[in-house]
Amino acid sequence: MLTYLEVKNYIFLKHLSLEFDKGLNIFVGETGAGKSVIIEAISYLCGEKISVPIVGSFADKTEIIGVFEIKNSDDEVIEVLKESDIETEEQIIIRREVDKQNKSKCFVNDNLVSLGFLKKLTSFLVDIHGQNEHQKLLSSDAQLAVLDRFAELEELVKNYKNLYNLYKKKLEEKQSLETEIKNLQQQSELLKYQINEIEQAKLTSEDEQLEEELQKAKNAQKVLDILSEIKFNISEVEQKISSIQKLWQSLNQFVKLDSQELLTNTNSELDILKEKVEEYKKTFSSYTPDSIDSLVDRVDLIKKLKRKYGSSVEEIKNFCEQAKKQLQEISLNTEYLQKLEEEITKLETDLVNLAKEISYKRKEFAKELQKQINKEFASVGLQKAQIEIKIETLQQTKEFLTPTGFDKINFLVMMNPGSPFLLLKDIVSGGELSRTMLAIKTVLGKKENTSVLVFDEIDTGVGGPMGFTIGKKLKLLSLKNKQLFCITHLPQIACFADKIFLVNKHQTKDTTVINVEELDEQKKIEQIAHMLSGAKIDSSSIEHAKNLLNQAKKEVE
Repeated sequence: MLTYLEVKNYIFLKHLSLEFDKGLNIFVGETGAGKSVIIEAISYLCGEKISVPIVGSFADKTEIIGVFEIKNSDDEVIEVLKESDIETEEQIIIRREVDKQNKSKCFVNDNLVSLGFLKKLTSFLVDIHGQNEHQKLLSSDAQLAVLDRFAELEELVKNYKNLYNLYKKKLEEKQSLETEIKNLQQQSELLKYQINEIEQAKLTSEDEQLEEELQKAKNAQKVLDILSEIKFNISEVEQKISSIQKLWQSLNQFVKLDSQELLTNTNSELDILKEKVEEYKKTFSSYTPDSIDSLVDRVDLIKKLKRKYGSSVEEIKNFCEQAKKQLQEISLNTEYLQKLEEEITKLETDLVNLAKEISYKRKEFAKELQKQINKEFASVGLQKAQIEIKIETLQQTKEFLTPTGFDKINFLVMMNPGSPFLLLKDIVSGGELSRTMLAIKTVLGKKENTSVLVFDEIDTGVGGPMGFTIGKKLKLLSLKNKQLFCITHLPQIACFADKIFLVNKHQTKDTTVINVEELDEQKKIEQIAHMLSGAKIDSSSIEHAKNLLNQAKKEVE
């Protein structure tokens, strides 16, 4: 429900703020007073394209704000908001700003949104009749949804859509898996070669030190030569120490000495050094030309593997493990693909059967819906009009499954005998289209899920008696949890209003200003009296207005 509308700097409208309640809200005023401005503002708030300049002279931009009250049962609205992470509780605040270049910004609960999102959201909130751009029922999908609601197929259709979405998801998964398996199979020979090459190398952690080992092997002879020279020098040192020991002993005959252990320690250290030399000689003597060649080959192999598979032995091993997993995935994915194909086949069978059931029920209830709408046409001044609900059913096989089943639907209307049946969107007259929509929505009643309905030009070509009937239809429709907005020149329609808003245009030499006033009960009587008499209000027209209001009240009690 639209509870509040504020418009700033819209053409001749400087500032307007209106509060609305549920029920029938009617705008009245002289021709050219600017009544359509209100409907236009609501249309623009709902995302209609702005093709003419609308920014007035009072500011640099036009601003339109609407506050909508929503309920927990407004599933479609809540779902759209959730998809864009827009939080809401019991109301939605929509704001649209338009600059002098007709560029606009749209906001929902202070979140900047695209025009497309705004249209999608408000399509579940408002249905405007008289301006084709924002009429939900003009689309084939919306007409199909109307038939499903009338036939009480919502739950069945919902189950079908959930199943269909799962089906499409499984098809996408199958396609992705087939592509993955194909790519893996193309790589399988390469993977096998890579695994074999790495495993044949029998890599160990010691391979990381091979280059250092090779460097030692290449320098083995130089090391051995140096070790031989060290050994020779140790031998000479030992001879010198032996001579020193003898001299020390001779000296000891004459002088008491206590440093004999120094020579002993020196000999011990020389022994340790000799052992080390022998140890190194043994190590470096093991490097033969053949062993060096083997080391060179091994180091070259490791370098080659590192260039191809990783910068370290550990990375090469990890690459090998991943390659093995990829090979294993081919087998596992092939098994899963087979299982997936079985699931898809079952889903296709279930979907075809469900779509057939839905299609049968649609055709059955389409006749009844068509009958009831044709009956309503006479009561809204379209006595000669007829509607035909045309259902085109595709071939009932899996190849023709769509998100809504096998059916395509169009509401075709013939306005006069002998004229062709036309699509709803091709009805030229705004008044005829509004009354056609009123007839349809009267039949749908509570089954129609849009809570705010706007009827423009609904009284075009209609006289007083038929106007009273249309007014009653509008009022009764508003009692089915609907909020209606309507522009009319007929007092027979206005008398059914819960609220009447009078639109006036004031002109001076340099300016034109539009004002909108909500009428109290007394002014409501006076306005209807004015609409009845078309001249100066007198006691007779006042009495006539009161009688008309009382009659309207009794009609809907």
